[in-house]
Amino acid sequence: MTSTHSINKNLLKSHFDLQAPHYDHFGNLQKKIADQLLLLIRTPLPGTPILEIGTGTGYLSKAIFKKFYSTRLLSIDFSAQMLKMARRQFHEFQRLFFIQADGECLPFQGKFSALISSSTFQWFTDLQNALKNYYSLLCSQGCLYFTLFVEGTFQELIESFQIAYQKNGLKPVRPAPLYYNVGQIENYLTKNLFQIRLLETVDEISIFPSFDELHYSIKKIGASHAPHKLNWLPKSVVKESKKYYQDRFRIKEGGLKVTNRILYGVAERV
Repeated sequence: MTSTHSINKNLLKSHFDLQAPHYDHFGNLQKKIADQLLLLIRTPLPGTPILEIGTGTGYLSKAIFKKFYSTRLLSIDFSAQMLKMARRQFHEFQRLFFIQADGECLPFQGKFSALISSSTFQWFTDLQNALKNYYSLLCSQGCLYFTLFVEGTFQELIESFQIAYQKNGLKPVRPAPLYYNVGQIENYLTKNLFQIRLLETVDEISIFPSFDELHYSIKKIGASHAPHKLNWLPKSVVKESKKYYQDRFRIKEGGLKVTNRILYGVAERV
């Protein structure tokens, strides 16, 4: 099984740059996930900084900064516009540093007591190699705290398009990114000598009034990077997938069901 994902990072970056002003309005699930991750983070080792990977608009950064007020925090993101939004969350920057960098190519050599990343790792092209680098950056007894969307996310959307392609006699093309699965993450952590303290999946179910509203929301959080955008797909496939989705996944109370599968993880360098 390959450890790499085919993701156009430049295209992904442009999506997040473009949607940064809208992210907080549409990213309620990402905020909920960040809140849950914060509860898992223990007090960092004295005198060593924390590194946050994928700061986004700074929602989790602000919470970390408040919870561990005496600890230096370095927050990175590869999107300049996301970092611009994040800086607006703060009135003073003592002990806080925002740096534009790719989480897969970190420009650091020092040691950190904690590495924290929420809803970012699913966008990595080679997560196994990134985890190897993270292990080297952690102090002894330092921890990696993370969440990511894993296989099972957008399962309704993927099924709808698979059926639509079949009915049109065409070779299926995924309408959503290829997500890592839990077994892969566990394997990557073990291979890189981490001691796994927690790996737990949670299915978050959202309800959207229509197929078009779902697509719009995905676009507005910058998560529309997939092998093919909807407007590039055959109209017959899009039409059939919408019909199937609305018939198959409409709940009794009205609206369409959408599944996001979240993996919460804590891994320690011992």
